[in-house]
Amino acid sequence: MPPQALLPRESLEIDLQQFSPDDDSTCRSGRRMGRSTNVVIKLLVLAAVWWTAAVFVTLQIKSMVHKGGSFPYTFVLTTLSNGCTGILAFIVARTCMQLNPPLPPIRWDEFRKLLTIGFIQGIEIGCTNKALEYLSVSSRVVAGSTNVLFMMLTASFWDLEGLDFMRLLAAALITVGGVLQGVDVEEFA
Repeated sequence: MPPQALLPRESLEIDLQQFSPDDDSTCRSGRRMGRSTNVVIKLLVLAAVWWTAAVFVTLQIKSMVHKGGSFPYTFVLTTLSNGCTGILAFIVARTCMQLNPPLPPIRWDEFRKLLTIGFIQGIEIGCTNKALEYLSVSSRVVAGSTNVLFMMLTASFWDLEGLDFMRLLAAALITVGGVLQGVDVEEFA
């Protein structure tokens, strides 16, 4: 059953009024700036915060798990960090997100699927953290840049999405960019 079938039809409709300009401010080109500009700015700020946090966490994990680091047990570190993140997400969801109407209670088959996906994702993150024990951060970025390509090939294999020229070009550019960044850092380090 598609995810849309689980939601009431009214929740799938988008209120375009929320994206229309609601004030008289203008930008340099003379166009009106409204709520949609605020949404874009919020998204850019959130993306910048997310990327900054990702870099900070990677560097912190690297400083902890390298040989002679303060906590060389990468899988325990991953379990603790993911467990704390899950608890924090649960608390934030319970206190800040008041959905109207509330979501239906989770079924056991859904819970098993979520548990399986979480377990596999935890193993992936644990192995990535273990790689930081042996690789430099730049080498891990090079290896990680191929993740997009493997994800696209896997999705194509399972007929989840097709591989057209633009997707292959995007994957190639991301991969080459990661490799060049890693070579640059390794060469001048």
